[in-house]
Amino acid sequence: MSPLPERSLSLEEAVALAQELAGQGLSPSEAAKEAARHSGLRRGEVYAALVRAQEKG
Repeated sequence: MSPLPERSLSLEEAVALAQELAGQGLSPSEAAKEAARHSGLRRGEVYAALVRAQEKG
């Protein structure tokens, strides 16, 4: 996995990144942590939105 640039992402973009990372084998928690680090958002905020997105299908 290549390093991702540090930049601000919207919550939707951070969730999309977390979904991509989870698809590469990271746990949802780790994926949210990485997406939060790259977005400037809180891990818990990204994780909650990721779980909601996964529940919707």
